[in-house]
Amino acid sequence: MKQQLLSGVLAIALFSTVSLPLAEAATYKVQPGDTLYRIAQKHKVSVADLKSWNKLSSDSLYANQSLNVGNAVIAAPKKVKNPVKAKVTAKPTTPAPSAGTTTYTVKKGDSLYSIAKKYGVTADQIIAWNKLGSTNLLVNQTLKIGSAQQPSKVVPVSAEKPAPIPTPAPIAAPVGNQASSIYAAALKIAYSLERTPYVFGGATPAGFDCSGFIYYVYSQAGLKVSRTDTVGFYNLSSEIANPAIGDLVFFQDTYKEGISHMGIYAGNNSFIHAGSKGIEVSNLATPYWNQHFVGFKRLKALK
Repeated sequence: MKQQLLSGVLAIALFSTVSLPLAEAATYKVQPGDTLYRIAQKHKVSVADLKSWNKLSSDSLYANQSLNVGNAVIAAPKKVKNPVKAKVTAKPTTPAPSAGTTTYTVKKGDSLYSIAKKYGVTADQIIAWNKLGSTNLLVNQTLKIGSAQQPSKVVPVSAEKPAPIPTPAPIAAPVGNQASSIYAAALKIAYSLERTPYVFGGATPAGFDCSGFIYYVYSQAGLKVSRTDTVGFYNLSSEIANPAIGDLVFFQDTYKEGISHMGIYAGNNSFIHAGSKGIEVSNLATPYWNQHFVGFKRLKALK
């Protein structure tokens, strides 16, 4: 009798349903040097969403600030009508996309090829698993890595808007005629100043620092701007995902913590700036600049 009673209890337990998934708000505590762009990329959301969820009116953040970064869903298995029968169901020949998935944090000097070789997969599979819009990687970027046998479902470009990447293709023109005219003049002036020496605090052709170079070039091109530092320019501009040639590019944690360096985007992943060798053209894909890259912005004064 006891044995029959126990069997009945087990049968009831087997046929009981599993509770539905629960959703809980995910929060993130701002670290020194964080930007909305980096936090959005880390949590695979947009900057616009972060601003909306947290009712932010600007891009400014402060250390230890708590941000709502969306809803994290705690997955639960689907309801099984016949658990006993489910146990004997043949194993599917194609594994689910999430089976055997691990994560990898990008390190300095990594490339898609070197990571793919390490895990015995292809670069194309890594691109598909992570829905990457570019082969460029960021230090500390988290990647999903499946197995070599795991199918890599290719998502059509139109199916999902790609996440912002550090080296997107430039748009054809800035926001308006005024900006277009100023940008054309600014680039011409900037290139004419190549090899001008670096001078801390400098803002004349005798020598420039990074913010002094931006101030001089934009002023000479006809835009009224203040002589401020990199943080000042950062606060006077709006974040954009796809830069036009002539927009600003910002970096952090170079010679000091936080926003510390800037330049003018020149197209083809390059930017012109006041570097250690003076006014020079550098590439965003080089390990150093890739590691310190923050994002692209456009001065709010432009029309």
